[in-house]
Amino acid sequence: MTEAPTRAALLEPVQNVIATYSGTAITVRQLYYRLVAAGVIPNLMRSYKNLVQSLTKWRREGTIPMEAFVDRTRGMSLFDKGWREDDPEGWARAWLNEGLKQARDYRLARWYKQPERVVVAVEKQALEGPFSEVCEALGADLAVCRGYPSLSFLQEVALRMLDDAVTDGRTLWLLYFGDHDPSGEDIPRSVREDLQGLFDVNLEYHRVALNPDQVESMSLIPAPVKMTDSRAGGFVAEHGENVYELDAIEPKTLQQLIRDAINGHFDESIFEEQQETVEAGQKLIETKLKKGGIDKLLKQFDAKED
Repeated sequence: MTEAPTRAALLEPVQNVIATYSGTAITVRQLYYRLVAAGVIPNLMRSYKNLVQSLTKWRREGTIPMEAFVDRTRGMSLFDKGWREDDPEGWARAWLNEGLKQARDYRLARWYKQPERVVVAVEKQALEGPFSEVCEALGADLAVCRGYPSLSFLQEVALRMLDDAVTDGRTLWLLYFGDHDPSGEDIPRSVREDLQGLFDVNLEYHRVALNPDQVESMSLIPAPVKMTDSRAGGFVAEHGENVYELDAIEPKTLQQLIRDAINGHFDESIFEEQQETVEAGQKLIETKLKKGGIDKLLKQFDAKED
């Protein structure tokens, strides 16, 4: 078993892991499993608590920047909104310019006229950040399940997948990412059965990760299965007594897995064909704006009163 390092010896590996995320804030849990996967610390609750205490100390001292980490389990509602100065013309000018920017930025959905459409589902909220980066860039919806998702959340996913304006008769794919453990193996079964049985979503399914072959090829560090899990017996019979966390995958490798899985259902040639349509739409909008005298209107707000 890996011996727990001293706090002083732990600092450099922590800084090295943070550096691999290229300035993207991560969760403490992500960091923990990266350290476990690298053999820096043993996969024990005591190790996790020691890491949390060390990170708290280092951030208070300024050794590690506060912004290196994000807490995805809590949120802040921002209701103190409004224009911060008495400047009605500035307000109007700002919103007119924003409207113009949006109008001139006309584009079609990335998956417009694609024969397939994907929804990416990830078991763990701790990984929402790296998944969101890839899914947003590729125009793929992301469902963060947080373990077994509620029926209310699944209904929201189903309504999105069944929206005719979105699916337009295309083949729907659910691309799932979860831990290699009893729950991580069972959650996608539950999700598929509910989406299909309760909400009539006709979908295809692909478990992208974490799979046994990936565990072996990535040399991930195992943890013992929790025999208190009601699904442990079946899992052990099929896979053995070791479990592996999705968090343990190196971030660049994980994001490439997401990217490859999504792009495997995307026809680049169809996307390129749509660019002529987009350009024609942008020209039409520009013509309408000029005929409407939008530039003249903006000059009125820019002119100073005598």
